[in-house]
Amino acid sequence: MELALPDKLFSSTEVCGILGVSLRTLYRYIESGDMDSIQTPTGRHRFVKRHIEEFLSKGKKVAVPAEKSSKAPVAEEPVSNVQKAEEMEEKKEEVLEQGQEEEQEMKEEQSAGLSLAEEEKEEELGKEELVEEVFEIYYKADDLDVRGLAKKIKEVAERQGLKYAFTGLGGLSLHYPIKPFSNLEVYIERDLLDLWIRELALVEASKLTANLKVKFNAQALLSAESLGGLMVVSREVLAEDLRGEGYDKLSEELKSRV
Repeated sequence: MELALPDKLFSSTEVCGILGVSLRTLYRYIESGDMDSIQTPTGRHRFVKRHIEEFLSKGKKVAVPAEKSSKAPVAEEPVSNVQKAEEMEEKKEEVLEQGQEEEQEMKEEQSAGLSLAEEEKEEELGKEELVEEVFEIYYKADDLDVRGLAKKIKEVAERQGLKYAFTGLGGLSLHYPIKPFSNLEVYIERDLLDLWIRELALVEASKLTANLKVKFNAQALLSAESLGGLMVVSREVLAEDLRGEGYDKLSEELKSRV
């Protein structure tokens, strides 16, 4: 079944309405990998048209929206001043209700996410929490090794006047030589993600197949410094990112050597 979906960011509540499921069920789809999403810095899930279409292509059942009546429109009667005043009041109430719905949606998402995380914690220790402090996405840049990809990121940034800062193993390698690695991590400005995707010809990928992790954190960008002609985050941010990826030994080594 095909649905005519607009190109926009859908909220969790909107996706639940399209799929005909509860927020709790939607979170289970996300956790199982059946549904992809984009997570904001505040931990809220957002979805694009592609996420919903790919989910539907897996054969999941969805609720079919009621079709609009095709009957000929009935001529409207003249609207009195009293009716106009009532309509204006109703519109005000709609705006207020919309704000209340958004607030309720945030509370429901947080509640669903927390309760689900508690259940998963009992089943699988160390499972990543739904709400993360740093928003990150994995991408694949074909036909480029880490050196070529780093060079292209620098060229795009200089040509377009963009900010970036390497971190992780790539950032560490700018301080001193380390063992070969096959993935880069870079901070960019979140609002310019689409521009970077076009310029680098990036394709969204899984953690296992990606060779570039894109991260968003304004403070990390502000702390960036130039090393070897490339921008890298501060030593404090780099050490924290290395520790977050499980490289505790490299994080301590960075502190002692730099």
